[in-house]
Amino acid sequence: MEIHELDPGVAQEISDSIAAVSASAREWYGKPLNGTVADLDLLQRMLSEGRIRVDDKRGLWNLGLVLGSVLSRSQGWDWALCEEDGIFDPVLVVSGSTKGGEAGLLFPMTMISHRVEDGGSVDVRVLYEATITQMREGGARRKRFGGLLG
Repeated sequence: MEIHELDPGVAQEISDSIAAVSASAREWYGKPLNGTVADLDLLQRMLSEGRIRVDDKRGLWNLGLVLGSVLSRSQGWDWALCEEDGIFDPVLVVSGSTKGGEAGLLFPMTMISHRVEDGGSVDVRVLYEATITQMREGGARRKRFGGLLG
């Protein structure tokens, strides 16, 4: 596994994905995302009302990127790019450094999708708060944060 700084192209893809969710929020609820914790309520509403289908992997990933953006802004965690077996995923670096050292990584793109695909319900605010708590208390290590966070 290698960690790279986020390149401008991937940063733009993340931004475009969040903009797509924001446009949907505006269409469905009359208000766009604003990049704050208030976005969690809109994400929850989208999930609870089934606006994003279980088989819409891209849509679910986009919701995860919104969650990641809120975590990044509220906690000061930087985006990076994780390369593993030729696959590149955007990640949040919650501890350590991408410059050769061990980095604690969070994979927000799949935090919602894995739960929905497994048939579970998702409480976005609980997930957000549990993520912060686990990262603060557990001391993130370089790995995929399995059950709760992966």
